[in-house]
Amino acid sequence: MNNTNNSEPATKADLKDLATKADIQALKADMQALAQTTKADTQALKADMQALAQTTKADMQALAQTTKADMQALAQTTKADLTAVDLKLSIAIAKTQADVRDIKHHMATKMATKDDINRILGAIDTYTAEAISYRNRDTLRGGKIMEHETKLSNHENRITLLETAK
Repeated sequence: MNNTNNSEPATKADLKDLATKADIQALKADMQALAQTTKADTQALKADMQALAQTTKADMQALAQTTKADMQALAQTTKADLTAVDLKLSIAIAKTQADVRDIKHHMATKMATKDDINRILGAIDTYTAEAISYRNRDTLRGGKIMEHETKLSNHENRITLLETAK
């Protein structure tokens, strides 16, 4: 069948190239053997896949249980940590509130108000006015003492003059 024209009859050479009944039966036997082998391989593969599925399922269940236990432990630890932080914050807030109350009390009782300061400034002004008054008086007294000293020294001279005149 070297010639591709289908309108001509086949030659002996063309018929030799064609498969024989024995070739077809041998091919059929090979196909059946291949089918059996493929069927066996498929069944073996199916069994392997089922075993793998069981192993994977068991592994996943174990992993899920481990993960769940880990998550519960982490949740407990986190809860304990948060409780500790909450307690510390509560104590710090209570101390801060006590400090604020002390400061307010101190401001209300110990610190001077505007009226207190005005009273103190008024007393200072009064004291300053008295001090200035005393200074002025001392200046006047000093002047009188100087005058008296002059009179005293003149008095001695006058007595001496009076005694010499007698």
